[in-house]
Order: sequence, then structure tokens, then C-alpha cells
Amino acid sequence: MARREPRRRIVQSLEPGRVAVAVEKLGLNHVVITSVDRDDLPDGGAGIWARTLHACHEHAPRMTIEVLVPDFKGNLRDVDTVLDAGPDVFAHNLETVPRLFRKVQPQDKYEWAMSTLGHARELDPLVLTKSGIMVGLGGTFDEVVEVMRDLRAV
Repeated sequence: MARREPRRRIVQSLEPGRVAVAVEKLGLNHVVITSVDRDDLPDGGAGIWARTLHACHEHAPRMTIEVLVPDFKGNLRDVDTVLDAGPDVFAHNLETVPRLFRKVQPQDKYEWAMSTLGHARELDPLVLTKSGIMVGLGGTFDEVVEVMRDLRAV
């Protein structure tokens, strides 16, 4: 059976401006911006993330912005691109414990997730970094505690 290539989704070049106008019209004080993974793009979507942040800063300069980003397949230059655009909070969800990571996130690696968060923290210590983990997927209490320790270490 032939393997199907994933469909490439079109990058909506006007999306950054539409997001910025929407948050301005809503008069938001804080916004959380997230997206689907864009592993199909050479920069993992970092460029459109940066354009969206710049547009939001332009339209709502006093609003704080939190980004919930993918791991960019471990490419830290893409993390730099997003951070250079000035988010107030940089988030990437680990999702689960290392033992279950390949089952829950088969296309990603625990190490990529940790390096994404660690690099963000090193690059700009003033930007808050955060992560999330799902419990109830089979991870033990001790494994969850170990993830918390790993996060604390980055």
C-alpha cells in the first residue's frame, strides 16, 4: 500500500492582520494564541507566529500576549524567531510523561519539547515560560513528579 503524503495546508498570509484586528476590536487585555503544528513548513510556522505577534503589538500595544507553540521539531532558530517577536508568555505543552511520549506524540520527541522550553528561558529570562501535561493517560505519580522536576530544571 502506498504511503500518503500529508496534505500541505495553505498559509493564510492575511491571518496575522485578522488576528490583530480581532483582538483590538475585542479590547482584550491578554490573549493566548495557539495553532496547529505546521511541520509542513520549512520554519515550522515560526514566521507567521512572528508576523502575528508584531501585528498584535501594533494594534494593541498594551495587551499581553501568550503563545502556545509547537516544538518546531527541535529547531531552536524557529524558537528564536518567535521570541524575537516579543511574547509575554511562551508556552509549549509536554502533554505526557517520557515513557508515553511516543504513544501520545508519535511525531515528536520529549527532548525537543524540553529543549524548546529551556532555550526560550535561556534566551529571554523575562519571558514567562510554561507547559502543560495531561494526566490519566497511564503515567504514574512518580513519572509526573519527574516531569515537574525536568520542567523546573529548564
